[in-house]
Amino acid sequence: MSAQQPRQSTPASTGTGGSVAKPKHFTFKVVLLGESAVGKSSIVTRFARNQFDQHKESTIGASFMTKEVPIDESNIANLHIWDTAGQERYKSLAPMYYRNAAAAVVVYDITQTESFAKAKSWVQELQRQAEPSIVIVLAGNKTDLASRRTVSKEEGSSYAESAGLLFFETSAQSGENIEDLFVKLALKIPRSAEPARPSGPSTVNIAPSASNRNPTTDSSSEEKHKADFSVTIRTRKFMTNRLLQRKQMVVDIIHPGLANISKDEIRDRLAKSYKADKEAIFPFGFSTQFGGGRSTGFVLIYDSFEAAQKFEPKYRLIRQGHGTRAQTSRKQRKERKNRLKKLRGTEKVKGKKPKKDH
Repeated sequence: MSAQQPRQSTPASTGTGGSVAKPKHFTFKVVLLGESAVGKSSIVTRFARNQFDQHKESTIGASFMTKEVPIDESNIANLHIWDTAGQERYKSLAPMYYRNAAAAVVVYDITQTESFAKAKSWVQELQRQAEPSIVIVLAGNKTDLASRRTVSKEEGSSYAESAGLLFFETSAQSGENIEDLFVKLALKIPRSAEPARPSGPSTVNIAPSASNRNPTTDSSSEEKHKADFSVTIRTRKFMTNRLLQRKQMVVDIIHPGLANISKDEIRDRLAKSYKADKEAIFPFGFSTQFGGGRSTGFVLIYDSFEAAQKFEPKYRLIRQGHGTRAQTSRKQRKERKNRLKKLRGTEKVKGKKPKKDH
């Protein structure tokens, strides 16, 4: 889906009592770019969860969050925010993340002159290779460290004006200008006048499944649960395998407050993020750390379901409901069990056990 034609939900018809139609939901892809340690992840976390972690780990590959932003009384922007890793070894992956992005936030650290120079190179790359209509925001982060400033506000503002960018100075620690940045960004993104296919609300906060929910929980505490439970998906060791027609990656899922995340939920989220067929996505090998809160596994995303049928092992296709397992008789199962025992050297000895020597 290109940046020019975001997904949009169909508004509900106005009732006989003159009730106001439901707002339209527009989905936009937003990517954050910049050097390592400039505060990209902290900006996203402050915006999506209103939290700040002084000792946040560096992003590996990329992480993904979503949040809704009201544009006006009748429109809501659903921002799909990709936070990319700033390390040099991940730079080659950046085009995959800013491809088809409606907006990009290029972040630099006001206490690091070199990060400002790198931000300029990111802007030039976006203007050269990204969507022509992409909205670019230049963000000078860490205003809470103004005493150590090496890049003046005038310098950042002047460059942004000359390059046709939106400009903000922010602080993920205090929250200064974080909300305003994303609201102005959402307002600036062009919206398609023609309705696209309906898109339900997608948010980083998800409610616990019915099986995990306490039946005695009242509506107010359920709302609190929804606010507390959030899921973050991070990909690393990403590789495109042209021969097997697939993308393959290691996926880390952060799910505080939830025991685990279903594979169906993982497939749903990755299908939206990579604009892929859900049936062509195969998560496997997931394990959850002791105590819950974090799971790690592997994901294969095929170019098409036909490619998946060609290269995926039959048992994984069966697990996802594509085909049925061959039924074997009790005798066949017993014979197979005995063959395996014989191979392992654990076959039972017929007759009485030999007496032990005293």
